[in-house]
Amino acid sequence: MAGFNTAITGLKAASTDLDVTGNNIANSSTVGFKASRTEFADIYASTVVGAGSSNIAGSGVTVSDIAQDFSAGTTEFTNNNLDLAINGAGFFQLNDGQGSVTYTRAGAFELDRDGNIISKTGSYLQGYGLDEQGALLPIGNLAVTEKESPPKPTENMDLAFNIDTGAVAPTLAYDPDDPATYSYSTTMRTFDSLGNEHTIKLNLVEQGEGTGLYDMYAYLNGTQLLDIGKLDTAGTGTEPGPIEVQFDTTNGLLSSINGNVLTVPGGDAPKITILGADLANPATEIELDLTNTTQFASASIVKSQDQDGYTKGDLIGVSFGNNGEMVASFSNGQNQSLGVVAISTFANESGLQPSGDTEWTATLDSGAAITNPPGAGLNGTLRSAALEQSNVDLSAELVRLIEAQRNFQANSKTLETLNTVTQTILQI
Repeated sequence: MAGFNTAITGLKAASTDLDVTGNNIANSSTVGFKASRTEFADIYASTVVGAGSSNIAGSGVTVSDIAQDFSAGTTEFTNNNLDLAINGAGFFQLNDGQGSVTYTRAGAFELDRDGNIISKTGSYLQGYGLDEQGALLPIGNLAVTEKESPPKPTENMDLAFNIDTGAVAPTLAYDPDDPATYSYSTTMRTFDSLGNEHTIKLNLVEQGEGTGLYDMYAYLNGTQLLDIGKLDTAGTGTEPGPIEVQFDTTNGLLSSINGNVLTVPGGDAPKITILGADLANPATEIELDLTNTTQFASASIVKSQDQDGYTKGDLIGVSFGNNGEMVASFSNGQNQSLGVVAISTFANESGLQPSGDTEWTATLDSGAAITNPPGAGLNGTLRSAALEQSNVDLSAELVRLIEAQRNFQANSKTLETLNTVTQTILQI
């Protein structure tokens, strides 16, 4: 009887369904796991040609496909910046260092001893390097190549302050050690080319009550008088000493610096060049910008200040932006872009071949990987400190488990019935 073979195909199909469902349940907590489902097709075989062939009984069932479900799982946020999740389509590209390329949605990455970003299996996360202009370089292993940030000497300083127009002009001869002999004083920190921190102090002395004219002195570390553009006696160069800062007494706006008149009242101020403030490199010049400095009838205060130097820093962490940019952070407050994560998509995701460890390989059915930065084209964006969980619906899988068990029992009943019929025939 053909019914025995038909029942056996049903048992095999139900057993496969149980295996797939059990695998889904087992991986319901696996990061980046994608559920599968068993798809069936009937078996129909006939040697009859023409009319009457439709009266032939079927030959059972076969597993036509174990289809993968690549829908996104829920995102769980973590405290690790190297945990990455893709918000949308795409896969992380991994290279095992032996030429084998795989793809995954499991973004639990870490740093190896050489600074490479690796998966839990030791494969290297692939991404684009960046040149000095920030342009993308060819795809390769993403790595933290900079373990420290070298110092940078101060080359630009921005300072804006207000001097109270109601303050009484000093009457005593100027003495840098006597605050009573100058109208206003403020300090800014700077760094030399070796990363040593210094202080530049600016003293302003009003030249006559209500004139709006000030002599400005600059000192390094409180004692060394700096060259900020005072003309020497020959008028051919500069030497340490004060320069003139003039305010318009009708509106309180800065009007000229060292004889250089602002082209627009309250506009950009002429730069002041400070020499000799870098003890490690005398060639360093600092450009001081006093734009937005005023003389109003209010308290003498610093309105804003900034400078572009910093000391040496050590690597303290790595983070990723939504656009996939990998940024290294250093203890001196500096950040450096090191690369961009590569995201791969496929014309037919269902054609990907599972290779274990929540990874897939490309096949002829899936087509070649189309790789771009996150957010480009159809690629999803990147989430740092987050992991994509399994997309298994545990409730639905438990129902499928019951269905598969029922199908297995029903096909077993077919075998049992056929066996009873056979025994009846043998007893005739």
